[in-house]
Amino acid sequence: MYLQHESTPGDLPAGTGGGSRLIRHDPSSGSARILMRIPNEARVFDVTGPGRLVFDEVSRRQSLRETSLPGKTPPQSRWLTKGASQDREPAYSPDGEWVIFTSTRSGNKDLWRISTKTGAVHRLTDDPAEDWDPAFMPDGKNIIWSSNRTGHFEIWIAEADGSGAKQVTHESTDAENPTATRDGRWIVYAGGIPDKQGIWKIHPDGSGAAQLVSGGGYPEVSPDGQYAAYGAVDGRRFVRIVDGATVPFELHVDGKIRWMPDGRAVAFIAKDEKGLSGVFVQEFIPGQDTTKTRRKLAGFDPDMTVETFGISPDGSRITISFADPVSSLMVADRVPGIAPPARRRR
Repeated sequence: MYLQHESTPGDLPAGTGGGSRLIRHDPSSGSARILMRIPNEARVFDVTGPGRLVFDEVSRRQSLRETSLPGKTPPQSRWLTKGASQDREPAYSPDGEWVIFTSTRSGNKDLWRISTKTGAVHRLTDDPAEDWDPAFMPDGKNIIWSSNRTGHFEIWIAEADGSGAKQVTHESTDAENPTATRDGRWIVYAGGIPDKQGIWKIHPDGSGAAQLVSGGGYPEVSPDGQYAAYGAVDGRRFVRIVDGATVPFELHVDGKIRWMPDGRAVAFIAKDEKGLSGVFVQEFIPGQDTTKTRRKLAGFDPDMTVETFGISPDGSRITISFADPVSSLMVADRVPGIAPPARRRR
C-alpha cells in the first residue's frame, strides 16, 4: 500500500488544494485500487489493527490579512478572515470597500466577498463546480472568474453579488486567470486551446476573441489598460494589449504579479535574504533594467508563507493570503482490505 498525493488544479501551489489517496497495489497482478481518500495531504501511515490506520495529515489553511502600506501613520494590520479554510486570491473592488476571494469554507471552492468596513462576509457562488480566479470589472458592477461548471475551466461574468452568471468563453478547454482593461472592453485571460495556448483577449459578451501571445499564463492588466504582464518559462514578460506587441521589459520572478495603482511599478512574491517570503515592488520602465529599484512592501512573516495578494485601488492597503500549515495525527477505522502484517514465528 502507498499514499499518493492528488494533483493540485489551477494555480494553487503544491500541497495547498490537493488531497491524498491510499492505494492498495498487488505486485503479482499489477492491479491497484483506491481504499480511501484523504481531504488533505498525508505523508506517512501505519496499520495498527484490522481496518485501522494512523496517518499524519497536513492541512494548509490560508487566511486573509490586510495591512497598511508604507506612508500611513500609524501602520495598521488586521485579519479579515481567520480559520481552517483556504481563503486566497484576494482582489479589491474599485471603491476599495470589498475584497473578493476564493474560499473552501463551504466545503467547495467558491467565491466570497468581505467588507473592509464592516467585516460582513457574503457567499457569491454556490455551484457544485469549482470557482476561482476572481476579479472585479472596472465599474465594480460585475465580477469575472474561472469555473469548470461546464466540464472545463471557462471564463464567467456575473453581477457583483454573484447573480446572473453568464459564460464568456467557449473553448471547451481550460481558460483561466481573467483580468479586465480599465475601459471594460476587454477581458484578458490564459487560454488552453490546443496549438493556440497563450494569452487571449475577449469582449465581455464573448465576441472578438484574439490571441495576444503564444504560450504563457497568469496575465494581469495594467491600470491604464495598455499592458498585460504574463508568466513565461523564464519569468514575467509584458505585452501591449491593443496589438500584441512585445514590451521591452522582463521580470525574473515566478508566480502572479499585481500592478501598483499608478501603473509605474509591479508587485510580486519572492524571498528575502533570510529566506522569508513576502511582497516586493519594482519600478516598471519599458526598455530599462529596474532591478535596483526593487524593495520590500509587505509580508515576511517567519511563521507563515505569502501565497497570493491584492492591492487596494488607492495604494494604501494590501491584503495577503498567508498559508499556515497545520499537522495532525489522524486515525481511520473500518478501512476495507486493511490488516496488520503477519508476525513471523521465531
